[in-house]
Amino acid sequence: MKMYRCTVCGHIYDEAIGDPEHGVMPGTRWQDVPENWVCPECGASKKEFKCVTMDGATQSRQDAQTLDTTHDSNRNKETGNTGYWPPDLCNAILEQGADAIIFADRNGRIQLWNLAAERMFGFRKEEVLGHSLDIIIPERLRAAHWAGFRLAMTSGKTKHAGQPTRTKALHQSGEAIYVEMSFAVINDPQQGAVGSVAIARKTQDA
Repeated sequence: MKMYRCTVCGHIYDEAIGDPEHGVMPGTRWQDVPENWVCPECGASKKEFKCVTMDGATQSRQDAQTLDTTHDSNRNKETGNTGYWPPDLCNAILEQGADAIIFADRNGRIQLWNLAAERMFGFRKEEVLGHSLDIIIPERLRAAHWAGFRLAMTSGKTKHAGQPTRTKALHQSGEAIYVEMSFAVINDPQQGAVGSVAIARKTQDA
């Protein structure tokens, strides 16, 4: 039995376990999973999954690479080399940054929502994770937003090349707020565009 990992959110599909909640019984081989099946965590399509089961030789090579990486990391910490940053510190930087940071997968579903985003838009993290970006986009702006989003996912770059733009967004209260946002496409060397990150700060009303 093999396992497949969602390259968007990291969810694991285990052939031995299946996904009974969504009609895929335990023991269902990956090739027999319906093509319209989607990731139960983020909604990504089946094609976004990658096999993560390795044979013994591959596992041995990866173990050796991991050992080398561990040694390098230890040397960095001993010498004070700032090229090494513990994952917990990276997460704290994202979570506690002064500007709102929002990451959405290539289907436009929110996967990262920091504390500044909670303060700016009024939604708690648990209220938005896995939901469409529509939750903060005024209805009249949605068509233009999604046209640009799909183009960015296809081309691997944004229209404004990271330059901040002033726009309207929706607060949890239903109030429209003015924000300054910059966007960037997040690209994976093997998978291509996997989503988009937005960094936002509130501006004065017009």
